[in-house]
Amino acid sequence: MRVSGLRSFETDLLMMGMLLILRAMPPFFSDLLAERAALLLLFSTLATNEVIQWVSAVLDAQLPDGTWGRHSTELPYDGKSVTVHTAPTHTSALALLIFLDMPGT
Repeated sequence: MRVSGLRSFETDLLMMGMLLILRAMPPFFSDLLAERAALLLLFSTLATNEVIQWVSAVLDAQLPDGTWGRHSTELPYDGKSVTVHTAPTHTSALALLIFLDMPGT
């Protein structure tokens, strides 16, 4: 990843900071957790135990109908907020990316 106007060292620090934020496991499952897992598994090198933790969090949240349900996220901005509703197909597509990128698949 190259960020315009930043030297390589600064870009590396930015990426490390982003990875630290992404690696923080949310306390409950949401579409954002699936996005974090997909990004981490696709674009970073995780230890095997971290891969298992993220994949398990996604698998454990799967509903009996095979989906991950509908999720809502409150997004604050400029002293206001908006609620975003995520379609179940979005989370299912993220899960597919996660499972396809698992080691050994």
